[in-house]
Amino acid sequence: SVNQFGGREADVDLLCQSPDRDHHEILMGDQNAMAKVTRLFENGTLELDMRAPIDVATLPMPVPAKDEDGEQRGAAESDEEGARREPLRVQRIAEVLEQGGYENVTWIAKTKAPIVKFVDPVSGLEGDIGIQNRLPIHNTDLLATYAQAHPIVRPFVYLVKHWAKSRGINNPKIGLGFSSYAYVLMALFVLQREGIIPSYQQLPCNAGALVWHQGSWYDCRYHTPAHDTQRDHHNHHQQQQGSAPEVSLASLLLRFFDFYANFFDPERDVVSVREGRLLSKYEKGWHIRSPMASHFWPVEDPFETEIDLSRVMRDREAIDVVLYEFQRAHLMLDAGQSLSSLLEPCDELPTMADTTVRQLV
Repeated sequence: SVNQFGGREADVDLLCQSPDRDHHEILMGDQNAMAKVTRLFENGTLELDMRAPIDVATLPMPVPAKDEDGEQRGAAESDEEGARREPLRVQRIAEVLEQGGYENVTWIAKTKAPIVKFVDPVSGLEGDIGIQNRLPIHNTDLLATYAQAHPIVRPFVYLVKHWAKSRGINNPKIGLGFSSYAYVLMALFVLQREGIIPSYQQLPCNAGALVWHQGSWYDCRYHTPAHDTQRDHHNHHQQQQGSAPEVSLASLLLRFFDFYANFFDPERDVVSVREGRLLSKYEKGWHIRSPMASHFWPVEDPFETEIDLSRVMRDREAIDVVLYEFQRAHLMLDAGQSLSSLLEPCDELPTMADTTVRQLV
């Protein structure tokens, strides 16, 4: 699936599904909101209103698939067995991609969801291949829905990503800055605050699925105007035209940097595109730091809500560098400096101090 926020208008997420592993999803029905689920559970038919709120913690555990004779498939892997084999599968996929001429092939096995990252030499598109994990597919579809929500979304998000890359603060491998995905969510959140786009997870659901992954159900449902009836689509379009303010790309960038430099409080706040509002660390239970979860600058994943995307930054210095860059960008734009000056590459880490930031502009 394609999220439409890449450098060449697309980042690609691919899924490798093993035939020896069951995958469990309860999909949204195109016409009927009531989903009757019989295959997944042992206790008969389960009826779910897929357009209503669902507490996934109350859903029963799925059972292994059965063959045509009603017998449990003996060759099916358990979640635990599959998790142990996934790093080897990721490594093998990386080897195949390298042999096929793909560029910048890297495999990341020591994570909850092992992936292979690559660049297609012909199109220049960056891609990820996941093993057994269907969550990124729905996640990418959600981002693609946001990309189509308003004409300013794609250029705005692209500029934010380009700024972060130019200034060297999108290198989560070394703990310096957020991932590209996190910056996309941070940019979308400001668009929600400005009333330009809604939170599609707070509107009546008509897309996505409930997904079973590594021992838990995840609610990956959301609203997409693409599945609206003609009447719903007309009403949505009228509401968007009547409520979305007219704003220039330059003023939107200024508000983006102003929000994270001066308003957002990393000690208190959590960015939540899922809710379309700031949450508190206490709401999430993220006010207690640990060696494995520092929560320095919390950004909630919209589907895997237990994940804080700032977890890649494990020391205070990294946060200071990111904050410095937000302050620098806000002050430069507020002083009327050019976008090209804002995007000048950063060759070395700056000395952290508010006075240094102000002297810069």
